[in-house]
This record gives sequence, structure tokens and C-alpha cells, in this order.
Amino acid sequence: GSSYAGAWQQGENIRFVGANGSGTFDNLTPVYPYKHIKATHNAILLEGGAEDRDSEMAKTWVGTTEEYIFSEKNGVTELSVLMAIYPEWEKMFINDWPKALAALKDICEENN
Repeated sequence: GSSYAGAWQQGENIRFVGANGSGTFDNLTPVYPYKHIKATHNAILLEGGAEDRDSEMAKTWVGTTEEYIFSEKNGVTELSVLMAIYPEWEKMFINDWPKALAALKDICEENN
């Protein structure tokens, strides 16, 4: 249910936003197309899109990272996700990653 605004390129800033405008503001570095992308979270986005770096919640998000590593194994693309996050966010990601990765798999297989 979210979208993004920005370019998937080295050094670019990108916004991941939900329907109400809340989400995250990240910087992408490094970016190796089809191999590796790392997003460093620089702010959370409040409803409407305002950037927040200073609230208690934002302080548990700013500086955390997500890395996406693509590799080929026996003719199949494998995606690994590595995260460096505060413990407060673990439950959400443990819940949400299986759903998000299943949806991504479906999209990839539809377009294959």
C-alpha cells in the first residue's frame, strides 16, 4: 500500500510513503544495479509528508539501514534483506517482511 518518490540511484534521496503521506525519507548509497542497494533512514515522514528527525520515535529510526542484496543461484534470483534497526521496530518487520516479500515474488513472477 505504499509508493515511492525519487530515483533508485547512488546518492539519491527517496521517499517511501503510505496513503496518508507518512513514511520514511532515505538516502541510497551504495547502489549497484541488480546487485546491492543500501538505504539509510534520515527521517520519518509525518502525515502530509513533513520530515521529522527529532521526535523520540524519529530518533529510533534515523540512522538505521536496510540493504537489499540480489544473487543468482541455479538460475534463480535470490533476494536477501539485511537490516540494522532499533529493537522497537523488530516486531513490525518480522510481521511485515514475509507479506512484502511474497507480494514482490508475485509481481516478479507475473512480469517474467
